[in-house]
Amino acid sequence: MTVSFETLVQVLPTLTKQQKQTLFVLLQAEHDQDAHLHALNQQFWREPTLEALIAEQRPRVIQSLDDFAAPWWPEDESVEDFEAFLAESRASEAAHE
Repeated sequence: MTVSFETLVQVLPTLTKQQKQTLFVLLQAEHDQDAHLHALNQQFWREPTLEALIAEQRPRVIQSLDDFAAPWWPEDESVEDFEAFLAESRASEAAHE
């Protein structure tokens, strides 16, 4: 139900005290929700400092390039074998589409 502001102003004097209080409570709740959403929006778009991100995320510090090595990669398989498998898989998927 949509009521124009002008209609609301015209009807307002005819409302009972209870109806006016109910209307006030509804308007206050709407206002509070808008204020809460505005605060959440401001919080979302605020850029955290680097220090805050580090404290929150606790990233692992890389000490050496060896930290990037994949310990799970099978030693008996070369990168070339993987690339060949990947190309074959993609070609097989493309043929089924």
